[in-house]
Amino acid sequence: HHDKHHKAYVDNLNKALAGHPDLAAKPVEQLIADLSAVPEPIRNAVRNQGGGHANHTLFWTSLKKNSG
Repeated sequence: HHDKHHKAYVDNLNKALAGHPDLAAKPVEQLIADLSAVPEPIRNAVRNQGGGHANHTLFWTSLKKNSG
């Protein structure tokens, strides 16, 4: 799951952000928190792919021993 599904979110987010180095330098949480700052043509991709990446990152963290 990690090597395919989560990786696909990261790869697709990176594709969406190609050509936008200012946005690519920001943490995904910041991008999602301020979607109005993301150009409309890539906004859905950033929301969907960035959100999938952020959700999976949280999921992996919750699986760690003594995480909750």
